[in-house]
Amino acid sequence: MAARLFDPAGSVALMVGARLLNLAVGLVGLPVLIRYLGGEAFAAWALLLALAGGFSLLELGMTLAVVRFLAVPAQQGRWTQARELLGRAWLVLAGSFGLGALAVLALARPLADWLGLPAAGGVPAHQAILGVFAAVALRAFLQSGTWTLIAARRFGAVSAVSVLQPLAANIAAMLAAWCWGRLDAALLAFWGAQLAVVGAVFLLQRRRCAPRFGAATWNRQALGELLHYGLANQAEGWAQFVNFQFDKFLIAAWVGLWGVAPYEVANRAVAALRSIPASGADTFLPNAMVRADGARAAWDWYLASTRLAAYGVVVFLLAPLAVAPVFLYAWTGEMGHLGSDVFVALCIGTVASVLALPAATLAQAQGRPALQARAAGLAVALNLPLSLLLVLRFGALGAAIGSACAMALSAALLVWTVHRHFGQPLAPTLAVLARFWPVVLVCALWGVAGAWIFDAWFETLPPQAPYARALRVAPGLCAVGAYVLCIACVAAVELARGAFTAGELAWLRACFTRRR
Repeated sequence: MAARLFDPAGSVALMVGARLLNLAVGLVGLPVLIRYLGGEAFAAWALLLALAGGFSLLELGMTLAVVRFLAVPAQQGRWTQARELLGRAWLVLAGSFGLGALAVLALARPLADWLGLPAAGGVPAHQAILGVFAAVALRAFLQSGTWTLIAARRFGAVSAVSVLQPLAANIAAMLAAWCWGRLDAALLAFWGAQLAVVGAVFLLQRRRCAPRFGAATWNRQALGELLHYGLANQAEGWAQFVNFQFDKFLIAAWVGLWGVAPYEVANRAVAALRSIPASGADTFLPNAMVRADGARAAWDWYLASTRLAAYGVVVFLLAPLAVAPVFLYAWTGEMGHLGSDVFVALCIGTVASVLALPAATLAQAQGRPALQARAAGLAVALNLPLSLLLVLRFGALGAAIGSACAMALSAALLVWTVHRHFGQPLAPTLAVLARFWPVVLVCALWGVAGAWIFDAWFETLPPQAPYARALRVAPGLCAVGAYVLCIACVAAVELARGAFTAGELAWLRACFTRRR
């Protein structure tokens, strides 16, 4: 069944492969930035990137909205209609970022003072905030080229873009930090490279993605429908921003700028791991739209997607969680070691959010984004007070615990409301997830054994240099080896139980051979 429900078969593998490559670059890039920028400048870098995530919310959910409404015209080759839709999207973006610019101009300086941001090289902190806002706004408009590729289900091209954009940006930032050791140079290189990639995609796709402005652009009903759908889906963006970014502002303001760096290491690792199964879920919406008219086919797709998401959780979240203390120490030294508890807390919440991705996609495909918006609203409403309360008591770990609780409860509400809305019982979905208890147990046993061995080894290190790079090479290799062995044990358990269906085995073979 899985081979028929996911079309094309290799689309998820392409997107996941792209994320894996980016993850590898991030693993190299983060310790480079920490070393050559220094702890304070790296914390400022993390806060400015978090602000960029907040500024991107001014897109008002246009990515998902445009992809949803563009999917059918793109499949049918009606590009004039598609460009009219993009014209309306640009109109929405112009209004949103125009109002946002006024707010940022007024608040940039007091915000920089509240966060304690240092100057970015020779650039005052508030001017760095303005520069980041301008880069995010320009990227929002240029993303039209990528939207058309996703809507047309050209996932090979999308995966290439998703590799090149962060790859070029991260490499450019690393080189700038290495050569000049200045935050302003790293920021300029990062955003310049990213904009160059999305700009090139826009130019190559200009015949399909260049917006068409005319009388249809100002159609109130069409604009209202697009904006309503985008705003409903933007609630999820707000939730992700609060879950993964807002805590940094609380930590900077109430704990100090020094507390942001280890939190950012753990947060970046969890966000990168989450992006791998989430990138596979990017292929879900166009495929779900094709089956939106058939209730039985849509629900079969949902159950198969939930099973696939569960495997993604095991491979990309639970297995890494089992080796996290060792890997984080080997990766970034003291900051990784201090951030290991934060990683565990955020990872637990992220598991729930990834398992809820198929429910969110089904709601979008059926034209019910409000279901996801309610769950995202709950995450925001819970996260803000919980994180603030707990960060005052437990520091950065408290902020992570607050975010994890909010993510888990929000995901549970989303799954429950989607089942209730479509009149489907929870039992089949829970049965799908319950079948994974043996592999969860395998990962838990690996995690307990690994943490015990690492703690015993760490106590033997000389107190004067426990984080020296020479001492971290062997643990890093051991962490990679332990991860591979953990995945091998999971696969062996699943094969021994006969857990893989014939369709899933066929789909997996197709992903690697690129056959339909």
